[in-house]
Amino acid sequence: MQTDLQPYLKNVLSQARQIAIKINVERSISDLNAEELNLLKSNLMHHGIICITNQDITPVELKNFVERWGEVLKLPAGLAFNNQEPGLPEIARVGNVKPDGSLVQNSTLAEYWHHDGDFWQYGENHIINFLHGVQIPKQGGKTGFLDTRKAYNDLPHSEREKLADSYTIVHSSDIDDFKDVIESERPKDARHPVCLPNPFTKELALYLPESHTGIEKDGGVIGTSVDYIERIQAEQGIFEHAWTPGDILIWDNLQVMHRSMGGYFNEPRLLFRCQAKLK
Repeated sequence: MQTDLQPYLKNVLSQARQIAIKINVERSISDLNAEELNLLKSNLMHHGIICITNQDITPVELKNFVERWGEVLKLPAGLAFNNQEPGLPEIARVGNVKPDGSLVQNSTLAEYWHHDGDFWQYGENHIINFLHGVQIPKQGGKTGFLDTRKAYNDLPHSEREKLADSYTIVHSSDIDDFKDVIESERPKDARHPVCLPNPFTKELALYLPESHTGIEKDGGVIGTSVDYIERIQAEQGIFEHAWTPGDILIWDNLQVMHRSMGGYFNEPRLLFRCQAKLK
């Protein structure tokens, strides 16, 4: 029985950066004290993604846990797949299972590379994702990640110079998942630096939301996000998280980008998502 969690979390923190490092908390996350929570936050900033295993919690308990990290986001339905947990607009139901148990047929939601928070304005887009595995399909259904902090660090100096002061503009109308958003709730275009500093770690990472106007600098286009995403995949590969019921995957959208890897067809897949702006 894990009686003292702090030394364990400090040991995890001392390890080399490892995307989606597994953390086994042998009690409910609802029972964590302030110091344990701070160590989890430090591990998240260090590793970029952490996976807390074996958590049998309710959507309300997930929301309460996320509230301890920062400002919980409450999105309009159209920005949450039009599939939110009844009575809990902070919780999006990710996958193909509706609240009544019926399935959305042939769902391909989020099967493209992105950072959650792309459509928030610069300075408001440091979004932390919390995804809780509930119903896991027998095939497919993995979540893929690219380490964009490592990608920036791996760039040669000349490439960093090229990208310095460049930016992308996110047009929410281009995002297929948001095609049903009513106009009054549609976010305005958002401009983001491609070399984006993390407000907590101060480290730079590539920020690569897709934009039909490309990567711009000094009034001209110098490339596209797809160029760099393809390069990252070729050089470092894709980390694919294979879900187990009870996993809580937490990630920093300024250090990684993600996508659904699909492949579960019409098998039930349900993950509860909550998001926060870190404080």
